[in-house]
Amino acid sequence: MFVSKRKSASILRKAANIIEVRGWCQGEYSINGKVCAIGALNTASGKGPWDQSANNSRALSAAQSLIGNQPLDEWNDNSVRTKDDVQKLLRQAAKALEHGLDV
Repeated sequence: MFVSKRKSASILRKAANIIEVRGWCQGEYSINGKVCAIGALNTASGKGPWDQSANNSRALSAAQSLIGNQPLDEWNDNSVRTKDDVQKLLRQAAKALEHGLDV
């Protein structure tokens, strides 16, 4: 079940901030405290980085819609990706939800 757009936007912003504070990683949801995009979303949803029960489906769908519906973990793990790219995507997805993105 999706949470509200407002809550999902909040999760996305919080995830971007978590990456800023804890650091960003690739290849795992979390390495030495650093988190990937999905690990950050799970953590922002009140779960651990690896916890797939985190209720962040709308937030995940919003982010993926901005990258051509590519799986977020694959996008995050691309060797050309940077921490800034990931944070920017999460913040853009939050704005898109607030401006009516329907996912």
